Formats: sequence, C-alpha cells, structure tokens
Amino acid sequence: MFVPNRIPALTLPPQELEMMSILHSITSSRPEPFAEASWWPEGTVHTADDILIRGTSMVDVARTGRTPLVRIGQVPSVHGLRSGRQDFVTVVLTRIEHIERFSGLQRPDVWIDATLRDCAAILAAARLLGRRSAAHTRRTRLRAEADAGSRMSARLPADLRVGDLLAIPCATTVPRNRVAGGAPMRAAEEEDDEGGMAPRCGR
Repeated sequence: MFVPNRIPALTLPPQELEMMSILHSITSSRPEPFAEASWWPEGTVHTADDILIRGTSMVDVARTGRTPLVRIGQVPSVHGLRSGRQDFVTVVLTRIEHIERFSGLQRPDVWIDATLRDCAAILAAARLLGRRSAAHTRRTRLRAEADAGSRMSARLPADLRVGDLLAIPCATTVPRNRVAGGAPMRAAEEEDDEGGMAPRCGR
C-alpha cells in the first residue's frame, strides 16, 4: 500500500517569528477604508466599534434616540481651507430591521430603517457600530421599506444581525425627515438629533 510522504512541520528561527509578528502588527494597524477623513465631519474619531463626533459617542446617541438619526458637521479642512463644494457632511445612524440571505454567492438584502435615496450616501464608508466583528466583509444590498425599489450596495461584515447599528456618511446636509421615510417626529426630537451642528435645510 502506498503511503504518501509526510511534509515536515516548518519551524522558523525566533528572529523570523518576531519579524512576522511585527509585520502582522503593522498591517493590522492600517486604517480601515471607512476611515477616510474627508467622508466624515471634522474631528471624527474612529474606534473599533464606535465613532466619536465632537467627542460624542454615536453608539450612545443611538441608544438614547430612535433611529434613523443624523449628525451634521463641517467637512474637514485641508491646510486651513475647505474645498468650497460642500461645507457640511451628514452621518446617518440606522438600524437593521431584517436580513434576507440567499444561497450561493448572491448578496444578502439588508433592510434598514433609513431611506438613503436622496442623501448622496457614501456607501464605501458605511460601517458597523456597537460591536466588533471578526467576520470577513462582503457586498451587501441595503434596502428600505420607504423606497423598496432602491438597492444600494455596501461592503459590510458577513455576520450582520437584526438590530445592528450602521453609520453611513452623506456628502450633503441631510435633515432627519429626509431619511426617516416620512415618519412623524417631534420638533424637539429632531433638534436633539442634529445637535445644532449645522443650519438645517430642505424642510
């Protein structure tokens, strides 16, 4: 009977193992694609599971308010100057309401409670908040009841769950009623959501 030769285990010298560990630390510390500064309000700080805007945790904001919520802030300046094309950027906080998964390689449909149709959403910067995910990312279709015909694609963790919080920046000033799909809200509730960070328009 033929017995295949076993491949001996590879043993690296301690110096090479240390070098591999250093290289892994360097590559794992590279900024995530969503962390492109020009996509978020000036001074935004990204952590592994949260975003701080002007020192305020977006996870905490979503915990105390009803999504979808918005935070509006000035675009980052470059050498003290702004581009002049758009002075403000909006971060939309939205929760996942339903996930429809399919067999094979077909992208899942993720239904959220915000409508992004008219918000100039920067989907390349969409990210998960509230927990750390070790899952690989995959293309995901974002959908909303208010505009069921619209399907936007974003790269998000494969282990998304109902109730997960997403943050999506938009390259314009977006009032909450534009992302809430026409849902009624109290005036005071809207004031809290936008935090007085920019003039409100489009109402």
